[in-house]
Amino acid sequence: LGNDAAYHLLDNEVNKYQYAQNIASCRYLFDNMEEEEWESSLYNLWIKALRTLNPPKDRADLPKFMQAAAWQHKNMNTQLASWAELRHLTVLYVKQSYTGIPICDFPDFFIGPRPEYFNAMGKINRKIIEMMELMPESNSDMEIEYQYFMFSKKQEIFEKLEDISRKQYSNKKLSDEDIDFLKDMIFDGTGESCVNFDIVDGWIYKLFNLDYDSQYSSSDKVGGNLQPTKVTTDVHTSPSDEYENIVGWVKHAATGDQNYCTIVTENMNGNPTTFTGVVNSYYEYVTENFQRDTDEEWLAKMDQIPSPSFTNVYRADKDGFRADIAELVKTHDVSVDEINTTENNSIGIYPSVFEDEFTIAINSIEQNSGKAQIMMYSSTGELIFEAEYNNLPSGQIVFNPADYGLTNLTAGVYIIELRIGEKVYSGKAIKIK
Repeated sequence: LGNDAAYHLLDNEVNKYQYAQNIASCRYLFDNMEEEEWESSLYNLWIKALRTLNPPKDRADLPKFMQAAAWQHKNMNTQLASWAELRHLTVLYVKQSYTGIPICDFPDFFIGPRPEYFNAMGKINRKIIEMMELMPESNSDMEIEYQYFMFSKKQEIFEKLEDISRKQYSNKKLSDEDIDFLKDMIFDGTGESCVNFDIVDGWIYKLFNLDYDSQYSSSDKVGGNLQPTKVTTDVHTSPSDEYENIVGWVKHAATGDQNYCTIVTENMNGNPTTFTGVVNSYYEYVTENFQRDTDEEWLAKMDQIPSPSFTNVYRADKDGFRADIAELVKTHDVSVDEINTTENNSIGIYPSVFEDEFTIAINSIEQNSGKAQIMMYSSTGELIFEAEYNNLPSGQIVFNPADYGLTNLTAGVYIIELRIGEKVYSGKAIKIK
């Protein structure tokens, strides 16, 4: 009807549900209707008559009572009452107005073209199934039955994903069966609502490591919450720092919430398309005083631990901006020789933890005709061994302390120093046993 007074009453609702543009479109449509269209039906003439009750732009010449807000609201009430009568008379002649139930539709899909990964996961899954089949039967152990059911479903999914991934890798067209399968990734297609995205029943749910609960079912209708398991584990302990002070550092590796990942690539029809999925999160942190965190302790501190800096290359902050890039990951293949390349006056020593011997990589060290010296120091700076070379061998030096009479070399950290002319290179080796 185009009553401006009504719009002011809807101000909060319009801002909440963001439908001002819809109202503006309807206003434009009705304000620009031709007279012939208004007179084309009794219904249109009735609506046009009600529009004459809208408050005029200039109300200065109207009686005082007609300038008041109360009068405008009274007219709006008259319009709505008459419209209700019109609606009652025509309700069977027009399409019913409905608010649609939210449904999910996934018009495009993208499976990472890594068929070898899905094949490898399938082999792991088959091995688990084989091991479960060897377990003694127990009618009372419903959890085993549940897990067997879930791993069997996983096997079907991995095999299907491998097939689809090979097709995408080879730019082959997906079959209707493949497309139907991908459409059931989040929801299985039998329901019409997907309002609650925390609860899903599609096949992706079956790929998660799930615990048995009272809602176990032997049918395909297994669904639930897709929150990943957040775990932590200690991976290395350093009792002392580099100055031999007791610190009890414990390195931990942990997983956290899933992150959304958005990529742009070509869809099945070759058109650039934006795809969104989820990726795991990884954390590293160190505790002191030999503290080995449990999963519960990790959850309590998870929000305080930053993600590794290398993830800033692809991660965005909460405002959608990319975080500062502290380091970039090399994308070319790295050889052993490159790992052992001398840089910043250091030498490559491998293995860095040795029992009998280790190798000093000298590929990139500038060669000259001068003498070379190799010295071995303890962590306290005591000179343990010294050798001279008139000409350095090319490539590498294999060093076995026993060959030089160091048969009783104790376990510990040793500094290896190589002197060539005025240049000094150093590295660290750790003796065990």
